Amino acid sequence: MIKEDIIAVLAALEEVKDIKEQAANGRVFEFKTEMEPFVNRLSAIADQYKKNGVAYIAETPVKYMSSEQIITAGDNLKRLAVSCFAPKVNETQYNRHLSAVTYTQERFLEGLEVGDEQ
Repeated sequence: MIKEDIIAVLAALEEVKDIKEQAANGRVFEFKTEMEPFVNRLSAIADQYKKNGVAYIAETPVKYMSSEQIITAGDNLKRLAVSCFAPKVNETQYNRHLSAVTYTQERFLEGLEVGDEQ
């Protein structure tokens, strides 16, 4: 189950990147029909990931993964869901959040695979 949550977060990041690129190219998004539903959907993905991820590692520790990392990654996904619509954002901060969430998901998946092999 947690693997599906991680994959959902990674897929959401791809959507964030796509929207960010569109916004940077001048596309204007409608709040009620595009922005709000997207942010709400990614917020739900982040909340489910945090809940299931923290519960998973409490029962089955994953090497180099902590509940704090999972919570931070979920929170950063929520920030990215909002900031990707802005044509001009702090690019350094945006890229750091994107990299941090991606890195956490990749390490979590690797930890799960190592655990499966043992």
